[in-house]
Amino acid sequence: MYIFLPCKIQGCYINQKDNLRRFRIYYCLSITPEFIIRFSLITILYYISLQLLFLTTHYEYIIIYFLQFLIEKFHFNSSKFFFVSSLASELLNVISKRVNITIIAVKLRKTHNITPKHIFVYYLILRIFDYILNDIVYVSSVLYTREIKYNNINKINVYRMKL
Repeated sequence: MYIFLPCKIQGCYINQKDNLRRFRIYYCLSITPEFIIRFSLITILYYISLQLLFLTTHYEYIIIYFLQFLIEKFHFNSSKFFFVSSLASELLNVISKRVNITIIAVKLRKTHNITPKHIFVYYLILRIFDYILNDIVYVSSVLYTREIKYNNINKINVYRMKL
């Protein structure tokens, strides 16, 4: 298979006053092995299809389908994985909502013009870690007081439970 690759780019001035440049690109005929072209095209297509999948599907469904695939493929006990994945998906959902709320709060205060960007990022990271720590304490206390274990879980939403 033959592909034309740019081998030399030469610029010359058209008009000295306006500094307009015209570029000439010289192409050379290159022989590229077919497996390199296939590998690059397959990689690009997989990347695009995964991006479309992640943009159009909720991540909970992706996790569930992936876990079902693992169960069928490797035949293992899935209760621990479902328990951890349900907690992780809820935690990701709560953290993303709280990050959006923090960003909106900073924009409403109009302090993003006054403070430098690195201070804003530092504040955002501190708030995320604070949220994560509070969520860990909350979830562990709910699971401990209700004596919820991975054996007796069907579908749980720990964040809606009250202590």
